Amino acid sequence: EQPTNFTGVPRDHLNQMYAIARAYHTQGASYKSDELYNAYLSAWRWWFTYDPAVKNWWYREIGWPKSLYPSFVLMAREMKTRNPQDYTNMYNYLMKYWTTTRINTYLTNPDGANTSDILLYVFPTVIADGNQTRIKDAANVYASLFSIVRGAKSNGVHADYSFSQHTAHGRQVYLGNYGKEFIGGLIEFVKLSHGTYFQLSPQRISFFEMLFLEGVSWISYRNMFDMNQLGRTNSMSGYSKCTSALNNLIQQNTPRKAELQTLYNWMIRSSATNGINVQ
Repeated sequence: EQPTNFTGVPRDHLNQMYAIARAYHTQGASYKSDELYNAYLSAWRWWFTYDPAVKNWWYREIGWPKSLYPSFVLMAREMKTRNPQDYTNMYNYLMKYWTTTRINTYLTNPDGANTSDILLYVFPTVIADGNQTRIKDAANVYASLFSIVRGAKSNGVHADYSFSQHTAHGRQVYLGNYGKEFIGGLIEFVKLSHGTYFQLSPQRISFFEMLFLEGVSWISYRNMFDMNQLGRTNSMSGYSKCTSALNNLIQQNTPRKAELQTLYNWMIRSSATNGINVQ
């Protein structure tokens, strides 16, 4: 299907590539079959040759790579050996915006959820590739997001654990929308780095705990977020995404696990108890 200016179609093509990659690695009659491998390559070659584009920058820089990277991680090892040119083309497609200039910008002036969204696919991509320098660069940028931003118009988490995005014309609170994307990106780094050289420092883990305890908790009410925190959308999809991230953080056994568990239990309580349990 042809893309239109702002829809991001045909993103589902990339999701279907992931389905093929999963099937290729699933035990059974088609496990690592040439038929599935070649189907995956054909799907990728179509995308690479067609190279869809839309006016909305988000799809090429964030949306499409986020849909592509899971299948790349699954297929990277075999593609690198069997079809090195396809491997290189896909790797370069995913890494297009991971430049030295961008890395320096992310470190000095991060763009909140947009930065965490890019890292969400860049970090697994460089791990799959095995380039130690790029792994270190991505990990350093990722870790830097676990901190308070300075300046009223900065994008990210502020001293009161609110979250701002689209601040060019003034601060906009967005914890229930862009903030949930930011949290979704950060929890992936917590999980991937746990027990490794890149494991987060206690100070950065404390920051993440506080983002839930002093940020998310204050905008949550009766199984939903304060509408004022949703910015330009009225979707409550961020609520379940935040509770999922919170549950994942609890599994890491961080110092304030008990408090996080209490918050989690309160956030997922039955709506039938809302009338008597609103605190």
